[in-house]
Formats: sequence, C-alpha cells, structure tokens
Amino acid sequence: YPYIPLYLNDCIIPQVESNDFNVNVLRLLIRENNSHADIHLPKELLCFKDFIMDNINYHRQYYSVNKDCFIYITVRTSNYDEIFYKNSTEWHIDGFQGSRIKRHIIEQDIFWCNKNPTQFLLQPMFCDNLNPSKHDINNFFESNAKDEYIIDTFANKVYLATPYNIHRVSKSHFDGNRVFVRLNFSPVEIEDFTN
Repeated sequence: YPYIPLYLNDCIIPQVESNDFNVNVLRLLIRENNSHADIHLPKELLCFKDFIMDNINYHRQYYSVNKDCFIYITVRTSNYDEIFYKNSTEWHIDGFQGSRIKRHIIEQDIFWCNKNPTQFLLQPMFCDNLNPSKHDINNFFESNAKDEYIIDTFANKVYLATPYNIHRVSKSHFDGNRVFVRLNFSPVEIEDFTN
C-alpha cells in the first residue's frame, strides 16, 4: 500500500534557472557510511550545497537508525524534447534491489524539482507472488497502474520518499530546463555500473 511522499519545505535554487545550467550525475557518492565523514561535492554541485546540508541535517535528526548511511546525489537536467532518462517516465520505485543483496532497513530519498515535478501513484499493488530474482517489479507497476490513483506534487518543494512511494516523471509538457535533484540515504553501498 503506497502512501503520499512527506512534504518537507519550499526550496528555490536560482542557479538552476539559467539556460547554460547542464549538470547530470546518477548516484554520485558524496558521503561514505559514517555520520562523521566529510561531504564531498564537485564544484559543479556547489549550488546545491545548502539544500544538501539542510536535508542531511533533517535526515540525521529524524532517521537516526540510518545515520551512518551512504549518501548519493542524482541531478538530472533536460528539456522536454530531450529527456534522456525516458525510463523514469514509467512507474518505478527507488531502493528496490531485488535479490542482489540481503534484506536491510529501507533507504530514504529526498526529491526536489524546479518544474514538472514528480508524480506519485497511490494505488495498492499486490505483488506478493513476484519473485525478485525473476520479475521486474517496475514493469509490474507500469502495466497495472490506473490513472485515477495519480497525485501530482509541486515545483520547488522538497519531498521525502521511500521504496514504498511509486513514482515517475510527469509526462506533461514544460518549457526550458527541468532540473531534478535526489539525495539518497542508503544503508548499503549501491553497487551499480551506472553510478
């Protein structure tokens, strides 16, 4: 039974509105699994520094069970005609790694987007019989989703989500560049060649 994401606050990041802003990273590790470790940001991500630090502090206060997590950042910049992460327009969850690793506490994600924000699906999905070694749970969501369960979020707002939040990039038209940022707080290292 999915639930709505937790709204955290409003956030404006003015630097992303310039037409020459074009940063794209997928699950870039910015902190190792130690709550006292330094945060490492390349200069291209410094415009997100306050956003990152505010949300790391929030996470530390309210999710202390996962305080020694790995922290990753994803930034996606694209215009409507060139959304290169097309699979994100399909219903999916973040943090479900199938049978590749042992069970662990769930990760938390913090989302922000300057326009055309993420959509969430509040439809119950009964997937007890899916085998994570054989089946693609995201394909199951995509083929069973019903439009009447969609909720839209708002631009320039910060939301917290977990693997129980089925979501996708909205397919609505938008002008200019859409910048999406996700901070991922994972209790396990995410070993993926696409990082």
